[in-house]
Amino acid sequence: PLLSEPARMRKVLDSYGFVKAELVLDEWHYWPPERFQKKIAQDPVHGLASVNAAVFAAAAMIGCQDAPLDVSCHYTLGPLGDGWGAWDRTNDRTPLFYTFRAFARMLDYPNRVAVESPDPCLQILAGTDGKGRRGVLIADFKTGADSLSLVLKGAENVRFACVRTDETSLEADGEVVADGNGRLTVAGVPADRSALILLTETQTN
Repeated sequence: PLLSEPARMRKVLDSYGFVKAELVLDEWHYWPPERFQKKIAQDPVHGLASVNAAVFAAAAMIGCQDAPLDVSCHYTLGPLGDGWGAWDRTNDRTPLFYTFRAFARMLDYPNRVAVESPDPCLQILAGTDGKGRRGVLIADFKTGADSLSLVLKGAENVRFACVRTDETSLEADGEVVADGNGRLTVAGVPADRSALILLTETQTN
């Protein structure tokens, strides 16, 4: 609903003649799979400050790029209690900080590149910079895939720096090299876990 509702509301507004009315999605956040309870909100796997919540936020922001939205407001960024934001009450960074930072780095690749994904829980944002170097952000929200493969046209044997956020590390650095067909493969996560992967081109073929 987070990604499909804007299109439905745009259609309703347009049908009544409000074609210039702005669409604002205010105060959205990941919600635990069970009914909201304090102990669930603080759960390290499914709670508000979990990696699952952080990757959900990144996946939603990627999906919103092609939605008819004018403004989208994640609630919140600051250190609100129970882990709503990118910092906790002691000013330590939560997983959301790292997924937001990865998303912001895609501003260095403003030229959008068309992508296709077989699963709405696998959101992908890709672009190039002024020199044609590629950047790809992959949000794997509980797909359960053992591995993820992405084929980039013209990226045969290209090297990419890889920054990964998951439950094992909030910001792990690595490298991925595309094969002779431009295929990149990264590790997946278990079905009830999530990961965010940022790939940035470091060496062309």
